[in-house]
This record gives sequence, structure tokens and C-alpha cells, in this order.
Amino acid sequence: MNLEIKEHFHQFEGGGTLRWLESGASGKTTIVLFHGATFRAELWQKLGTMRFFALRGFRTISTDLPRHGKSTNVHFSKSEFLPHLLKVIYSDHPVLMGHSFAGSYLFPYLTRHPESVGAVILVAPTGILEYRSDLHNVTAPSLIIWGENDEMISVQQASLLEHLLPNAQLHTLKKARHECYLTAPEEFHTTIYNFLRQHL
Repeated sequence: MNLEIKEHFHQFEGGGTLRWLESGASGKTTIVLFHGATFRAELWQKLGTMRFFALRGFRTISTDLPRHGKSTNVHFSKSEFLPHLLKVIYSDHPVLMGHSFAGSYLFPYLTRHPESVGAVILVAPTGILEYRSDLHNVTAPSLIIWGENDEMISVQQASLLEHLLPNAQLHTLKKARHECYLTAPEEFHTTIYNFLRQHL
């Protein structure tokens, strides 16, 4: 079991640098973690998410999205980002987890490559209305997590997302705001782990 957090960088041939953090056992199921607009890769390290899942046998990857943290701008679009990333980190059928702004990277990939994902965890993501007509393509087991008192994205969108995804379940964190994992990190982690045990 490897609990060490390793920092990695990749320079793309067409321009741009990607930076990510990694822990856990290589060769195991990979969870790729994406932060919201005001955060960076260290969010999931400081919250204990990387350690929590590494202790339970997962390989965990937390990325700085383009133009966040130590990642620079890249030469390809948001819809092209995940294919490039997954090729770089050598991940097959990963679990993808993203909060808020990360939805603009996750939804294009999920709707176009649903067969390549093991499971998905969506934490109050943006982009639901933009991709609503394509979300029926996302057949992977999906966990939706939302703060009961989300002040940025209405909890009504959580119900809409649950309805649009064919294999989804919704968990609402009571009294939590948009960054719901900061309010209830233990419940947040346990909910995800139980979901993954059920579906992987």
C-alpha cells in the first residue's frame, strides 16, 4: 500500500503543461479527482480523499485542471481534455469524480465515451442543462452528491440529473452548501466508498 503523494508533470507536444498528484497502488482501480473553479489538486489531498481511497486499495489521481494550480493552458478544448489526460496517466475504465466547474470537462467525455468509464461521481456539477439531451448515453453507475443548502446550483438540478442519467442514485448532504464535502467529509467519503463497493 503506497500512501505517498507523488507529484507529476506532463508537457504536451502541442503546448501546455499538466500537473497531477498520485497515491495508492498502481494497477488497481483508478479514481480521477477533479476540483471546482476556485480550487486545485491539493483540495483532495487536504480533505483526506486521496488517503481515504488509497487506504482502501484504490489508485488516486488528483489533477490541476488547465490554468489552475501548476497546470498551464493547453492547446485542446475542454471536450478533448479527458482523452489526453487518461492517455497520459495510463488509466483504463477509471472512476471519474468532479465538483461543480469540473462538469464542463466531465460531461463531454461521459456522453461521448460512456463505455470507457467504470463509474462516475458528480458533485453539484455545472453543464447539466447544456448536455441534458445526451445524458441518456451515460450508462455507467453514477452517484450524484449535492448539498441541501447549495447556494450556487439549485438542488432541483440534482433531481433533474438523477432523472436524466439511466443508472444514477442521489445522496443529499444535510445543511451543506455548494462545497458540500467541506461540511461533511466523513459522510462524503463513506457514501462514495459504499457506492463503489456496490458497483465495482
